[in-house]
Amino acid sequence: MNLNQQAIELLEKNEYEESLKLFKKAVQVSRDVQSLNNISWIYSYEEDDTELAFELMKEVINMKPTSYFPYNLL
Repeated sequence: MNLNQQAIELLEKNEYEESLKLFKKAVQVSRDVQSLNNISWIYSYEEDDTELAFELMKEVINMKPTSYFPYNLL
């Protein structure tokens, strides 16, 4: 199970702080579409930091993801 999967599992268990730590670590380890999309979602919907979420999403969109999930956050 990768860091993103672990973080999602913690989020589903309402262990928000631990989940956020893992999402941040996932971005540090691999700044890819999945990691950036996940942390953007957290910043947008849980942290109410839409400015940071938007900046991260622009980075994701520049990667030209094939999944529709990143585009949904915009």
